[in-house]
Amino acid sequence: MHLTIPVLVFLVDLSFAKEYLSWKLLTNKVVFGQAIQLMCHLPKQNCCHNFTRSWEGGPDYKPLTLNEKSSNYTKYIEHLDTETGNSILTIKSFSESDVDILYQCSYGFSSYAAVLQLTKHRYEYHPTELVPVSLSLNGTHMYAKISLDKVFPKPQCNANANEKDITQESLKVISKRNGIFYKSMIGFNYIIDPQQCFGSVTITCMIGTSRITIAERTFSCHQIRSTFHGKHLAQRDFVASNSYNEESNIVVNVLIVLCVHFIKYTSLINFSN
Repeated sequence: MHLTIPVLVFLVDLSFAKEYLSWKLLTNKVVFGQAIQLMCHLPKQNCCHNFTRSWEGGPDYKPLTLNEKSSNYTKYIEHLDTETGNSILTIKSFSESDVDILYQCSYGFSSYAAVLQLTKHRYEYHPTELVPVSLSLNGTHMYAKISLDKVFPKPQCNANANEKDITQESLKVISKRNGIFYKSMIGFNYIIDPQQCFGSVTITCMIGTSRITIAERTFSCHQIRSTFHGKHLAQRDFVASNSYNEESNIVVNVLIVLCVHFIKYTSLINFSN
């Protein structure tokens, strides 16, 4: 007697497992404070609604999105590009707490995790200070001290007067680490040629691939001469005042000496009598 036992065979298509998931930074230039995008490449086979898509990560490493549902719509949004088979995660208002941490994209039972690393080639933190500032002018002396408390990468700055490069003679920039960013101090000192009646001075900095105007000032002969003339008058009045005081002191000293001699003379006459 033969016993026949029915056997159920479940066929599960796991061909997509042969294709590894991976994500990369999609945004070419990451500017802190703006939105960035991460792109996760899903398997071409069985894409894209057969399995659950999800993103995990963030400062506290927690679920960010499940399919197109978000744990925080003001911060994270997921979009599925069915033509390319890519899951795109948008991170809004990108901040320093969003970088150098782990992010993971998952599709079904497959997942890929990697650290979003800060590099000077693609990341930029622009100054939060109100720029450009106005350079100070005193006679022919134009100057400024500017502090950029947080910037990345190190700014490469130059100064120009009427399109002439005056960086070497007038500009000094010192940058020091401030956490994962830098703090930069910009010092500027320049003597304007009095023969230049009109012109402008500009300080610009390259921060990554972005050129930002940090300080500027236009000037004219009237401005230079008025401030210089005012300073000259003040110096002249100061000198005149000092000269008057010196002359007064001389007269007083002479009178004192004459009085002393007169008293001595009268004393001798009285003694002889």
